[in-house]
Amino acid sequence: MSSCSRPGKHMKVDWLLSCVESDALPDRKLRVLGIDLGTTNSVVAEAVWDPACPTEAHVSCLEIDQKTQAGRLTGTLVPSVVALLDGERLVGEGAKRLIARGPELGLRDRIDYWSETKNEIGTGRRYRRAPEGYRTPAEIGAQVIGFLIDAAGEPEPDAVVVTVPASFQAAQRQETIEAASLAGVELRDGDLFDEPVAAYIDHLATALHDGVEERFSSGRLLVFDYGGGTCDIALFQLGNVSTDGFLGISPLSISRFHRLGGCDIDAAIVYGPLLDQILEQNSLVQRDLGFDDKKNFIEPALRSVAESLKTGLCREIERRRALEADNASFADPLERVLPNAYDIRLRSGKVLQLRNPTLRGAAFDSILASFFDRDVHYARTSEYRREQSIFAPISDALARGGVKPHEVDAVLLAGGSSNIPMCRDQLAEHFERAHMLELSDAEDRKLAVARGAALQALAKTLTGMIGLVCPICHDDIAIRTERGLLPLISQGTPLPFPPDGRKATLDVLAVPRSSEDESVTLRVEVVAGAGDDERLLFRQPWDITPPVSEGEPLRLRFSYDANQVLEFDLSKREASRAPPFRTRIENPLSHVVNPVAKELKAEDLERQIDKGVFTGTQRLDKVWELADLLAELGQRERSLELLKALQRAEHHDRAWLLNQMAIIYGEMPDHQSAERLYREAASTDSRIAAPLYNLALMLRDQGKRDEAIKVLDQAISREKKGSYLVLRARLASEVGDETGRVEFLAEAFKWFPPPPALNDFELNAYIRGAQALQDSARLAKAEKERERRNIPPDPSGEGELPWMKGSR
Repeated sequence: MSSCSRPGKHMKVDWLLSCVESDALPDRKLRVLGIDLGTTNSVVAEAVWDPACPTEAHVSCLEIDQKTQAGRLTGTLVPSVVALLDGERLVGEGAKRLIARGPELGLRDRIDYWSETKNEIGTGRRYRRAPEGYRTPAEIGAQVIGFLIDAAGEPEPDAVVVTVPASFQAAQRQETIEAASLAGVELRDGDLFDEPVAAYIDHLATALHDGVEERFSSGRLLVFDYGGGTCDIALFQLGNVSTDGFLGISPLSISRFHRLGGCDIDAAIVYGPLLDQILEQNSLVQRDLGFDDKKNFIEPALRSVAESLKTGLCREIERRRALEADNASFADPLERVLPNAYDIRLRSGKVLQLRNPTLRGAAFDSILASFFDRDVHYARTSEYRREQSIFAPISDALARGGVKPHEVDAVLLAGGSSNIPMCRDQLAEHFERAHMLELSDAEDRKLAVARGAALQALAKTLTGMIGLVCPICHDDIAIRTERGLLPLISQGTPLPFPPDGRKATLDVLAVPRSSEDESVTLRVEVVAGAGDDERLLFRQPWDITPPVSEGEPLRLRFSYDANQVLEFDLSKREASRAPPFRTRIENPLSHVVNPVAKELKAEDLERQIDKGVFTGTQRLDKVWELADLLAELGQRERSLELLKALQRAEHHDRAWLLNQMAIIYGEMPDHQSAERLYREAASTDSRIAAPLYNLALMLRDQGKRDEAIKVLDQAISREKKGSYLVLRARLASEVGDETGRVEFLAEAFKWFPPPPALNDFELNAYIRGAQALQDSARLAKAEKERERRNIPPDPSGEGELPWMKGSR
């Protein structure tokens, strides 16, 4: 395995040496590496500095030899894929190509090959059936990092910097550090570097070298780093290089972690136009292919095809735009065709063929619509694909920074997915006053982060400081007292705070009341921002051991380090045996919940079922629980397969099983199958009415009101429920039966229990009924109950806020 430098840049570096005396510079050549550990592709760059020419450094990305079954391929982009075949490990292009032949070669996902594991780093995910050394995302990351370090060759680097999304939480950052350590690279302060900052540094270095420094002297910069698996947004306030050597760049906000990238667009192409072409060319319908066929055979075989079609179509769009600027016109339709035939062998042995896979411009526009939606920002998922708008992380970062789109002065594009022309169009339209900053070479946009990381490594090595950028607290942090907020750290404060790494001390808090025998519960609340922008970061009770006296002084000690970990403790100021209150909050200003918590729960339950932890009836019930969980995750076909297996196992709740299957079919939507199963469920057990009610709901939504009334009347004859009667009243109103509407509503409230006894679905029906009757008393009770449910339980109980000196 070897590497060679891609033609690089001789960049001026005098701007990063402003704080270093010339006689303090090293007297030998330096070679450092920057690694962009990506979701789909990884890159390693080197920066070489020679004291004979101290104001310049040569920065380039290394071209890596990657073994494939067809020979060696050399390129700067190394797919972040690892595979094991016949005892041999392949990393990069060779491993990526094996995925397409995975079923044919007997390779299994997360057992014999691993891809896109960066999205699982720091989540607690384990690959329990994988061989030793390949069982966690960190271990897979170590395989990729180690491969890049080995390929970079000699001489040994003086420093290595690895990049991460700015939105990575403490657990994700720690597991990335672990991955580097497993690969033999020990990362210290400043060696784990945020990707948007790295992209900006590369762009700034290029601009300074090209003599356009004045364009970057001030203003708000939004870095849009749209890669294969993450969409990372960072908002900065720009300034000049400071006298202490730090870049004039103050972080204003970052987006929360968003698992969103080009791989999602590839999946949409596979399960959209390509799957349609497979069905048509092989005379099939959707129902002929199950989850296993699509997920484990068709998708692995066609992912690379989808990526090639996407990339090729984007290049054709760029070509046509360039020619249209010269008034050229085109008679042929906008499309990309791969003139090949692809055989896909299913587990059954049947072979499907896809001939001349095609992606047309209209189909591509339709696919991209949900990724560029400015109004719908939530993630839509299924067992096959995930869709979310790029404006979700953009809006998140802008809101957290208190900045409007028209207040952004420049937008820097980085990452391979930013090469999609329509993506750049959307950004230019949304940020209409901003300069669009991008490298002219589409390939360079994929390499900028690695080069920026190499410059960070060089700056650290030359200056002996933490690097080019000083981390800053990007919001006010305070503790709440009975008198109001007590500021702890102000927005814009350089981190770590305090600078010496110790804890700051405040002696202005006091116990709110006296108690000789019982503990006094103090409510400890930490908040960010102020006024309308105030948000709770932390709340927890502290039981102060008696005896305590009103006004007794408390001591608060706190610190906020460069890794954005806030630590503080509260204690009685005077000597006391009472235990102090201590806490540690990781990434308090950008924390998000585990993005795959529900997936991990389903994975763990599936593992327990497979290992035989449950037996008999309990096992069947756990399989049903797993099916429900998968349905919640949008994995409806997998859920249906489990429910069908329960049927074969003679699960005792057959009617409810059929009802659940019908609900899933209705959501897919396959209304014909849903109606058949609702009716089968109702006939299986004549005592239950829910399947008929669900069928009536579906028929009404289809505009079949007369059929819905007939079915709903059957349900009501079996069981009178308030929610059923409210729906019956709505149907009566829709067919012009006003008398029936009033009668059904009046009867509904004879069967409704009080609001606290209703489930959420029934409570909504109760509210609709009360609104229809204009019954303000019932409506007020129901709204109060709904409000109660929407307020998360207060873990502080009846705790009191601490006093602040002067409040009493």
